[in-house]
Amino acid sequence: MTDFQPLISDVREGLAASLKLAGDWDRLLLSCAASVAGPSVVCSSVWARALAETHLKDHRFRTLVLSRGGVVVGLLPLAAPTPAARFALKRDIGPVYGAYPGRSGLLVQDGNADLVGAILGQLVEKVPGWDVFLFRVVEGSACHAAVLDVAAQRSLRLREISTTESPYFELPEAWEELVATLPKKTRWTIRKGETELRAHGELEYVEHTEPASTQALLDAIYAIERKSWKEDSGTSITARSWEQGFYDALVPHAAAGNLLNGHVLRLSGAPIAYILGIAGPDRVFVDLKESFDASFAKYSPGHVLKRFAISSLIARGVRTYDFMGRCESYKMRWAQQTYRSLTLVLYNRTVRGRLARWRSRLVGAKSAANED
Repeated sequence: MTDFQPLISDVREGLAASLKLAGDWDRLLLSCAASVAGPSVVCSSVWARALAETHLKDHRFRTLVLSRGGVVVGLLPLAAPTPAARFALKRDIGPVYGAYPGRSGLLVQDGNADLVGAILGQLVEKVPGWDVFLFRVVEGSACHAAVLDVAAQRSLRLREISTTESPYFELPEAWEELVATLPKKTRWTIRKGETELRAHGELEYVEHTEPASTQALLDAIYAIERKSWKEDSGTSITARSWEQGFYDALVPHAAAGNLLNGHVLRLSGAPIAYILGIAGPDRVFVDLKESFDASFAKYSPGHVLKRFAISSLIARGVRTYDFMGRCESYKMRWAQQTYRSLTLVLYNRTVRGRLARWRSRLVGAKSAANED
């Protein structure tokens, strides 16, 4: 394969057609992953399969495929609500993996800028029936730069509509190196919490990565969620059936795809804290969810669990811990670095696309005026 061979594009209908490309999908993802400066495993085919079975059950799936010399070099798996209302203000479309937050981007070989341009161009030319394309990129990433260049060169109607700043930290060669960099109070909290928990019973740490252990992991997670501070506020997984359904689907798929990385802390056999994550060949651990039994809050079981989980991650060769989400105080006790995820919208040259762009600009102008 050479760059002199022509690019061939086609659009394939249906979820099954998308998942047949899982090997190419994940190969492209790995080629453009660059620690937190690129898309994460939440853009993988495994993640998309879980979304398709839950949040996106009523969506239509199409996949835009770019190939050169018989090799897939770009992939854009798309989801759109169906059926679209005939008189809807606009028809939205976006990457399948965009239905859940996380580091994202466009999946092209090695993050190549020309391929980014080609895939956006083919989206406009070959995929019918949409007015607004919503997607996310990491600020300052190769994909972000390529998207901005392409938009300027092709006069694409592109707008940034929101940003999220998320914390992360790099993992050293050993736990002792990391703990030495933590605030003195955090180090004291971990030591004190572990000592006091051990005084109350047998403290056990369990790592879950295999398909055979997925049910045990889910049972532990839900038991902890029901006893967490989030249950009363209605924000726990177990208080939201749609979220529990997603994790019921994701965890087995992640285990089968060698991505699952769950951690549970037990006291005298009872689960008291967990961290649910996924870790791929990019050597980045993505912390999806974590919580603890509120009755043990004074012992800081979440921090104690991190002491075991991070040691295990280091031993597995993981080099970056991505907290995802917002910069909450408990995350910032561990992380000093952040990245920004940008949500971008590309407006199609349809009547409704033009109207959507006009409305967005009007709302933006009003917001700016109010801030002044």
